[in-house]
Amino acid sequence: GKSSAYVNGTPAPMRLLQQIGDLVLDLHGQHEHQALLRPDFQRRVIDAGLDGNLLEVAAAYGRWRRVDERLAALQAERSDTGRQEQWMRDELERLTDIGIEPGLAESLQVEVDQGRHYAQIQESAARALALLEDGEPDARALLAGARHAVDDVADYRPELAEGAELLQQMDALLGEVAHRLRHAMDASFDEQGLRAAEARLMDLHDALRRHQADEDGLMALMGQWEAQLSALDTAAWDEDGLRTELVDAAAAYAKAARALSVARRQAADALVERLRPFLDRLALKGMQVRIDIESGVDEATWTDHGVDAVRFMAASNPGEPFRELAAIASGGEMSRFVLALKGCGALAQAPQVAVFDEVDVGIGGETAWCVGELLAAMGRERQVLVVSHLPQGAACAGQQVSMHKREGERTVTHIEVVDEEARPGEKATRRGGGAGQE
Repeated sequence: GKSSAYVNGTPAPMRLLQQIGDLVLDLHGQHEHQALLRPDFQRRVIDAGLDGNLLEVAAAYGRWRRVDERLAALQAERSDTGRQEQWMRDELERLTDIGIEPGLAESLQVEVDQGRHYAQIQESAARALALLEDGEPDARALLAGARHAVDDVADYRPELAEGAELLQQMDALLGEVAHRLRHAMDASFDEQGLRAAEARLMDLHDALRRHQADEDGLMALMGQWEAQLSALDTAAWDEDGLRTELVDAAAAYAKAARALSVARRQAADALVERLRPFLDRLALKGMQVRIDIESGVDEATWTDHGVDAVRFMAASNPGEPFRELAAIASGGEMSRFVLALKGCGALAQAPQVAVFDEVDVGIGGETAWCVGELLAAMGRERQVLVVSHLPQGAACAGQQVSMHKREGERTVTHIEVVDEEARPGEKATRRGGGAGQE
């Protein structure tokens, strides 16, 4: 049914309660030693005391991951804009070739019209020039005669003087007209230039229609694209810089990881050496222990705690092949192995409350005394609770609690604190094979 959990009077979800339990309670029973079988726990056992190396590796890994993620994000962004970038570059090149400027369409149209009507322009200019200067009589000659006639009487009436002046101005204008006509006639026909102007005008009209803008609008678009492409070019430079930074970060991480691997191997060898006397005392003399550390060789194996896979290996007896600890150790052996680890200080950072459930199963005599003494030694540093059938373990404890089942309408387990006077009787019960537990 429903249940509620509280931590210091505050409601707490079950997951939080489990996390807190892992922090404050170290539980080891005949079937509750699974933590030691996990590779990550085995690695943490070896890593005790390697805080400096671990911090260096974690910092190097964090830097490498941050640079790698930034580079990946930049590459993804550039990939998303790749097609658009290429389109902008192509379109900008097309407009640049046209040479967009204000009033370009009008000036190109004039140039094209001049080329297309070259022959007509030449003919018309020649005919006009003949009428002005080369005819019989020509316009300028007639105008000169009229002016000469007026000049003779210009002093007698003001209107005639004004007329003479106007005739002189008209002659000057006709001279300018003749000059312009000759200039037009002197122009040569450039068929290649005409074709180029026609093509440029056609491209311009196509661009105006394609972008729904005039020349000023096209120039604004070109400026916008140039700014965007400049930003993308800067991103490309950033990518090159990030690649260089990533190489440096990877080298730093690899160096730190190698140093950690060396330190782990040294710590593993030292731990195996420290374990030996405790294993011997706990009736595990035949068990041979080895700690394998395999280092990854590619980035797929990189973590914030290095590149090593740590495995506790054991052989039941000398000469037998080494296998993983879980494959060769029974529950009782695993419990005693954990006790040996604790005895040699390998689990010094464990929680301050430890519970051992039948850690002494399958042993007796002197070995049971050794187990009891080790548990008692641990109890001087933190709270140790032991569930045991053996009198040796009970004798080493500072306090005993007896548990008995009583049957009636319901079977109820009673727990009673055993005082000093009752302790000998309870130990005798254990020695005689009583069913109770201490």
